[in-house]
Amino acid sequence: MLVWNAINNFAEDAPHSVALRQADGEGLTYRELRGAIITTASRLAPFSQGERVGLLIGSNPLWCVYDIALTLKGCIVVPIPEFFSYSQMMHIVRDSGIKKAVVEGSIAPLIKDELIIHKTASLHEIKKQLTHRTAMPTVREGDVIKITYTSGTTGAPKGVMITMQGVDAVLSSLKDAVNVRQGEKYLSILPLSVLLENIAGLYLPIMCGAEVIYHAECSLNMSGKNLYRILNEVKPTALLLVPEILENLIRSWRLERRIAEPLNFIACGGAVVSAETIKTAHRLGLPVYEGYGLSECTSVVSVNTAKEMKIGSVGRPLPHLNVTIADDGEIMVSGSSIMAGYTGGGCGGSGVWHTGDVGYIDEDGFLYVTGRKKDVIITSTGRNISPEWIEAELKRAWGVRQSFVFGEAMPHVSALIYVDKDRRDITSLKNSLSKIEKGLPGYARPKRIYLIEKPFNPADGTITMSGRLNRQKIMKLYKKEIEFMGSKHVECH
Repeated sequence: MLVWNAINNFAEDAPHSVALRQADGEGLTYRELRGAIITTASRLAPFSQGERVGLLIGSNPLWCVYDIALTLKGCIVVPIPEFFSYSQMMHIVRDSGIKKAVVEGSIAPLIKDELIIHKTASLHEIKKQLTHRTAMPTVREGDVIKITYTSGTTGAPKGVMITMQGVDAVLSSLKDAVNVRQGEKYLSILPLSVLLENIAGLYLPIMCGAEVIYHAECSLNMSGKNLYRILNEVKPTALLLVPEILENLIRSWRLERRIAEPLNFIACGGAVVSAETIKTAHRLGLPVYEGYGLSECTSVVSVNTAKEMKIGSVGRPLPHLNVTIADDGEIMVSGSSIMAGYTGGGCGGSGVWHTGDVGYIDEDGFLYVTGRKKDVIITSTGRNISPEWIEAELKRAWGVRQSFVFGEAMPHVSALIYVDKDRRDITSLKNSLSKIEKGLPGYARPKRIYLIEKPFNPADGTITMSGRLNRQKIMKLYKKEIEFMGSKHVECH
């Protein structure tokens, strides 16, 4: 268990270095973190080895303490995203089979009638009774230690069973690739219940002796203006973003024109990012590096780094994985971090994982993702078009925060876009879209673009936590606009 080994090492070698803290409040040094985990584990007597336990805590140091404490006891942690709807939470409860949950007091009422609840102690209470004796994890390499759920792009979310071996393999590869240094400051933006943030935004910094900072205003829906302000307050060296938050940050950064010190690494993943967006970020001094991953592969599969980068790619695959391209273009992944399987049954273990994404690997070994295999649009003229790259280009236009491209069995593609309310200048929007359109081949230029009133969001199921569109949900929700070409639109031609 690499994370626990690292915590023990830093507790001895750098006991006073800060491990976790709230931007405006209490935190834990590495020695205190070790003591807090051991103390908490000793108080979790009702939970037994191999038992599945829900974890419903906001993104703060307590999440880490209870997550690792439960893992030390050999429990299988089932994170429950605090922003999920009640029905989504109930799906996790029933699908995973959990009977008990560790819950932060303020959000306990959401599921108190369904589970046996163990309420968390406060960080202050835990720190008053720290235990500094040693503790050995009971978990073994091949054991399942976590079941992670995402909001999914089709149907009910599936429970992905993550092993200790898989987590350690990803962490070991990331440590070598990204080169996080002791004492660096990582600002946590995404919810810890998202596997990518859990692995790359919590375990990795801790394993490297860095400081992880939590801010009450950080969320999936935060504005670029607020993030810009927080970056200047906290002054982190690294963070992890999904494309939509990155694009919001770029818009705000453009207005300020400041150098992004001391930032040296902004990882971006979860959905396709336009190469032009990455180039713009770099011109503004934002050190953005695109990566790629899947929950079924224990998050990260590949990533660009300062030493090895090609804009437009998602980087080289991590060394513990073997990535190949099937005859139909599908990206195939095998290696030690493939999931153990789904809660309801399904392929896992050491087999080859069919990602459902399409792409290619260049002569230098860099991986490129061009879209989802099942999302390819076939127009009435016979053109096969991946909508993701068109959507990424459209989001570069004036005020455009989200876009959705459709055109199955139609003679041309069209799009739905959401534009920030304070930037709905139709003339500027049309001019910006025309410039972007010139860089697209004729078959990829949307014939019509429709303005929608509400953004896609995880709460209504139109987008996942990582930023991937739920196309089936959007097609159903906007069926009338798509079929009858509603009147509220901007013509591109």
